[in-house]
Amino acid sequence: MKRPAVAGWSPCGFPKRSERGGQVLATDLSQGMIDDLQSRLDRSPDANIEARRMPAEKLDVPDETFDAAICALGLMYTPDPAAAVSEMARVIAPGGTVAATVWGERRNCGWAEVFPIVDARVASEACPMFFGAGAPDALRRLFEDVGLENILEHRQFETLVFQCDKDVVDAVLLGGPVALAVKRFDDQDWNGVRQEFMASVAEYKQSDGSYGIPGEFVTVRGIRPVV
Repeated sequence: MKRPAVAGWSPCGFPKRSERGGQVLATDLSQGMIDDLQSRLDRSPDANIEARRMPAEKLDVPDETFDAAICALGLMYTPDPAAAVSEMARVIAPGGTVAATVWGERRNCGWAEVFPIVDARVASEACPMFFGAGAPDALRRLFEDVGLENILEHRQFETLVFQCDKDVVDAVLLGGPVALAVKRFDDQDWNGVRQEFMASVAEYKQSDGSYGIPGEFVTVRGIRPVV
């Protein structure tokens, strides 16, 4: 029997249990992310999950190893999303599922001004193409190009709720796509970026001090054909 899933991991969570007799492989390029997940797995001995560091564009996994490959909000960070999707398709068995979720169009994400604000001070590798896979039909085409079939695309609009200013800063500046760039700032630049970014989302601040910031997600699913 194939193991049930290979997943690009996101720090928002992980399954407490995998299907009986199966295994989940969680991958990330960041060793820090892998170490964080491993520490959580160590506290959940019943979780049949392995965490390994590897690039999405070159998975250290044999062909047709898994029944499904899932990437949650990870393709935006890869230098070559097409290669990452190709690798996901390679490692699943015929009849298996590939699924990926990315942020949608920039104009539909109320926090997106963070990129020009940060980029004005230091180059961020995540900035130029972050929303590329969220453009209309872009992710679907990546799935088609690697031969996946029965492709479904779903666009979902959500309101991202934050309880206070600190929660917004922690999520977008310190824990989001510009986090590595932000770490290079001195105090003056950090204070300037923080003020400019909070001004860019001020319209979404509620009377109680919380925020409701719009966001769009795109999820695409495809099946590897059975030859």
